[in-house]
Amino acid sequence: MRIAHVFSAICAMLAILLLILLFYTPLFNPGRIYYDNDLLFNENDNYQCSATNGTLITPNHENKISSENFSGMRTVYTFVSNVDTQISISWDINVKHGNFKIVLVDLENSKIELVICDGTDSNRIDSYLLSAREYQIRFVGDRANLNGEFYISMDSQ
Repeated sequence: MRIAHVFSAICAMLAILLLILLFYTPLFNPGRIYYDNDLLFNENDNYQCSATNGTLITPNHENKISSENFSGMRTVYTFVSNVDTQISISWDINVKHGNFKIVLVDLENSKIELVICDGTDSNRIDSYLLSAREYQIRFVGDRANLNGEFYISMDSQ
């Protein structure tokens, strides 16, 4: 009888441990940012990667970028437009593994103004008119190995 009680207690503790392990969400899981757009409006970058190159963007310059195992979100360019601004963007991104996207975030309205690139892609936005406010371009990934080029230019109206 005593063995049955000990065995029942051990089974109950194992069941509780399994439930905790199944439903536990790590405090730092930067890859989940890729799938939850609400996390993109946090002002602080939250990312990890094993190697990276060129992840801060210079306007009017061909920016070469590469990263290995990039997960999370990194702000690569911030600008404040006091008047309506016309932007031109081009990119050529090759994602070898994982998921990657580039987004333009409207910070004042907490919304994604534009998904510039999602996955392996090559394109050009010849002109896109932005209202006067603060914006950020952010790289977002989930275990992404990538390389490519990114270019942005701006003209005030």
